[in-house]
Amino acid sequence: MEKIKKLIGTGLVNKHNCHIWAANNPYITMETAMNSAKVNVWCAMSNKEIIGPYFFENETVNQYNYFHMLKNYFYPIIQRKRLTNKIIFQQDGSPPHFSKEVRT
Repeated sequence: MEKIKKLIGTGLVNKHNCHIWAANNPYITMETAMNSAKVNVWCAMSNKEIIGPYFFENETVNQYNYFHMLKNYFYPIIQRKRLTNKIIFQQDGSPPHFSKEVRT
């Protein structure tokens, strides 16, 4: 356990992902890469169609890039399909969805 505490103190181990799996030797540690590549995917769906997918590649979704996606990707599609007055757009309360610009 002391070995794990030392590693955590160096900042080399993400303490949220540091798990002890073996009961026989709890001092064995395995290194994994932090900040690996990621992708977040967004889509809109209804009973008639799916709009998307839209990929947020290698970035965390925040209020700015989410608003940019709505403004420059999603809204033009629903305008082209003449759906702007026919849809109810529902989101959960996650921070990117709840910013003032996005709600407006």
